[in-house]
Amino acid sequence: MTPFDIGLIMTGVLLLLVIIGVRVAFAAAFVGIVGMIAIFSMRLGFERGVMTAAKMAGTIPHSKSVTYALSVLPTFILIGFLATMRA
Repeated sequence: MTPFDIGLIMTGVLLLLVIIGVRVAFAAAFVGIVGMIAIFSMRLGFERGVMTAAKMAGTIPHSKSVTYALSVLPTFILIGFLATMRA
């Protein structure tokens, strides 16, 4: 099974979880970690795949969310909120 096949299966699982009522954040987190475990286990073996996926699961969200644009966005939302309260 290729990583592309795993991605397609995990997309289907994500849609299924959302349809049955699981919150999107929890469904996406579950599917993401299971997908990473599947991909890394395919190449490294199950035990090393689980450990690698667990380490990357904490690293990837942090590295993607510490960009300048995402740090400025809440400030603009606050400014817009304060502007609507004043008017």
